[in-house]
Amino acid sequence: MNTFQKQMIQQFPYTITIDSTHGLNGYDFELTTIMVLDEYHHGFPVAEMFTNRKDTVVQSIFFSAIKKSVGIKIADKDKRAEIYKILKNLQQETSEANFASALDDALSYMHNNEKTTCFGEYFTNTYSHNFRKWAYCFRGDSIINTNMHLESMHKTIKYFYLDRKTVKRLDKGLNAVLKYVRDKSVERIIRLVKSEHTKQTRLLCQNHQKALKTRNEYVLSKNRTNWIIFKNGNSSSYYTINQ
Repeated sequence: MNTFQKQMIQQFPYTITIDSTHGLNGYDFELTTIMVLDEYHHGFPVAEMFTNRKDTVVQSIFFSAIKKSVGIKIADKDKRAEIYKILKNLQQETSEANFASALDDALSYMHNNEKTTCFGEYFTNTYSHNFRKWAYCFRGDSIINTNMHLESMHKTIKYFYLDRKTVKRLDKGLNAVLKYVRDKSVERIIRLVKSEHTKQTRLLCQNHQKALKTRNEYVLSKNRTNWIIFKNGNSSSYYTINQ
């Protein structure tokens, strides 16, 4: 993890994905990648690991190295273990009726404890509002494809940087990954300089164009500053817009 990657994971901690791929070398070493999504909804790799072992020991070393580089929110080790247990129980709650009160209790505990206040603010701002995407009792409707960007990265490295070849030397595979990170860093700088539209602004423009094509019978003018918009022409479903 270089300095630029460290800044990226600190700036965009909202969507983090992890996946492994093989076939980058002839020694059965797998490439494990952690990736975040930036404001343009582009995937950016923030940490990589080559390993021929696929167990929790190696993964623990990997995440410990990341934690050492990025930093932690809860300095007290015992308190970290306690909060982890609370959040794990919260995530695995299968009753929607019990989840709301359990979430409130967890947030209250973290905010009222001096050692967990910083993490409590982070958890509130990042996870408390989108609990339907991580709580077990709501995840049946989840539609996020977390591996799409990772698979794109792995295919790009295999077919473009390695020219579809399974290299025998591990250093060549590592060199290809470093070149990919370099190019992604340059691409991001170019997007920022050119002020490229983010995913949200593109969606806003698309919705605006759809609104311009909406038939007039879907819009009812109450006066010069207020309008009623019917959803899909349904007179019983509408919303009001005020200038």
